[in-house]
This record gives sequence, C-alpha cells and structure tokens, in this order.
Amino acid sequence: MRLPTIEPDEPRNITLFLASRSRDIRLFDYPRWAEPFKEVIRENAKRLAKENGLEIEFVWRNDFRKEERVKESVAKRGDHAGLVHIFSAMEPCPSFQPWHDKQTHQRHLKGKEAKCLHYYFYFIHRDLGLCYLRVPTWAPLRLQFYFNGHNALARALSRQRIPYRMLDNAFVEIGNFTEAQALSDDLAVARRTVNWINRLHVSVRF
Repeated sequence: MRLPTIEPDEPRNITLFLASRSRDIRLFDYPRWAEPFKEVIRENAKRLAKENGLEIEFVWRNDFRKEERVKESVAKRGDHAGLVHIFSAMEPCPSFQPWHDKQTHQRHLKGKEAKCLHYYFYFIHRDLGLCYLRVPTWAPLRLQFYFNGHNALARALSRQRIPYRMLDNAFVEIGNFTEAQALSDDLAVARRTVNWINRLHVSVRF
C-alpha cells in the first residue's frame, strides 16, 4: 500500500490526485480512502515492537518527558545501533475535509486541524547517534525526523580520534577545527537515514 508522491500539506494537490482517480475515489470519500493507511502503520509499529522486544508506551500526560525515559532505555540496552523505544500519543495533525463551494459550485478539500495517534520511534543510528521519527497515522502523514547535530559530530570526531570536550550540548574544545568542519559538512543526513525512515514508516511513504 503506497501513498502518492504529492506535497502533503496542500489541499489542492490532494484534490487533484483524487480527481485524477475519480473512477476509484470520490472527493467526499477522502476519509474512507485515508482510513486503511492508519491500520497499516499501527500494525507495522506493533510488528517492530515485537521484533525488538519492546512495548509501545502510550503517553497520557502533556508534561511527560520522553527523553528521560529514553535515557533509561539506553542505560539498560547500551548505546549500540538499533531501535530503543516506541511511544504513542494522541496529538494534533493536519487533515482535510471535503467542501462544496456554493458560489463556484466546485468541490475541493479544505485544510483543517485534527487529532490522530502518532508514533515516536527512538533509535540509535551508527553515525548520527540518538534520533527519532514521528509518524502520524492519518493522511497526509507528515513525518518529523530529529537528530542532534552536535552528538553526530562528536561521534564522527571520536571515530577520527580527534580530541574534543563538550559542556552539555556545546563544544568547548576541539583538537582540529578544520577537520571538524569537514566532518560536519559531510554528515549527509538524508542519505544516511533513508533506510531507517523507510523501515519505520513501512511501505506507506511519500
């Protein structure tokens, strides 16, 4: 099951996509069209949790600190590459609703804010360190990827045996600034993370 290659937050683009497949999908059937993707993503999250010996932890409180729980998980499992923790939470998400314009007599989708279940996949990447991918379960399925660039650079400096010292999240000493800059320029985040993103977001991808 695949979603189309479209700009996810543009109602006009999704309207055109559905119109181009009008034999199969009516504009006012948008909710019914989007529903199956939700189940595919949920089943994939359950499968990943089972394969990695994890439980999906639902976040009930707005003040819950995910980072603290992840630190506990890393302390138990170690900092080797792999899936660390999975959270789920009901959070706002962009969505669309069918709309009939009484003046132009045209039908289209309007943007609106909704709520849906989101998954947070925390994982340790070999080069980038601790990252997370936030995956909503409702179309247009806007992904959010996060990593700490300073931590990624620190791992690269360690591999090259370049001495450095950090205070919290800041570098206060680096043995070779020229080489550090070159390593920073070569992070190539998109190339390094595409396999992880595809794995965590199942085959429902833009």
